[in-house]
Amino acid sequence: MLVSYNWLKDFLNMDGVDPYALAEKLTRSGVEIASTVHPEDGLSKLVVGHILTCEKIEGTHLN
Repeated sequence: MLVSYNWLKDFLNMDGVDPYALAEKLTRSGVEIASTVHPEDGLSKLVVGHILTCEKIEGTHLN
């Protein structure tokens, strides 16, 4: 079963609780945690931009 840390925060006070420390505590209490994943780790090279204007370039098919 997959459980999101953010989902847990909806029901529990998670202030100052590190996800990895939480996984360790749950494992020690008898709940097996197979893995912890940070989705943002795969986005380190992602660049986000915002287009402010779009102008036609005369003499080309480009906008």
